Amino acid sequence: MADQSELEPIPQPPGHPIIGNLLDLRGEVPILNLMKLAEIYGPIFRLRIGGRSILVLSSFELVNEVCDNDRFDKFLGPGLMQARTIAGDGLFTAWTQEPNWKKAHNILTPSFGSMAVRSYLPEMVDIAMQLVEKWSRLNPDEDIDVPGDMTRLTLDTIGLCAFSYRFNSFYSENPQPFVAAMQDALSFATSNLSKLPIQRRLMFRRMARASLPSAAFCRRAPR
Repeated sequence: MADQSELEPIPQPPGHPIIGNLLDLRGEVPILNLMKLAEIYGPIFRLRIGGRSILVLSSFELVNEVCDNDRFDKFLGPGLMQARTIAGDGLFTAWTQEPNWKKAHNILTPSFGSMAVRSYLPEMVDIAMQLVEKWSRLNPDEDIDVPGDMTRLTLDTIGLCAFSYRFNSFYSENPQPFVAAMQDALSFATSNLSKLPIQRRLMFRRMARASLPSAAFCRRAPR
């Protein structure tokens, strides 16, 4: 074990009373704020949000080290905890000691092995070409909504590869209702990261709307 006196203190941006570093995450895309902080404070720094202390890692070396399953257990950070309010205890949002984590892991692991992923290649190419064709039809001076198109690409690929269902997001100006609801739910979970607990408790209507995608999927899921 390293001598504590030889360890450097983990840097932290100056915060404010009670809210801590909450203002450092303001904006619609908190990850961009974290990237800017990483440029200033390095590959590891600490944030205090209300009464919680959060460590942020941004280098491959540090992230690879904490992903060692033999030394570290799964932990739900603020982002996954917000997603859990929508999706419940699914594969990504369940604690490892919860029964549903093992169930989901056993069901999904075979579908994400190397041979299984290779079998999805035609469908993945299909959706990727739809994106390329959409961009190729744009005029040179037209803007490209890269985050929006990447979300469409992701959800359309998952829909086709996992459920043999086409959302056809690139062939319509308006997203398919389930895709629109899912995008709204993800946006809600992301925006909640920069809110105090009391603010989250008061957002009853938005919480109910964000829960619709997972509720609809659960009703349609086969037994």
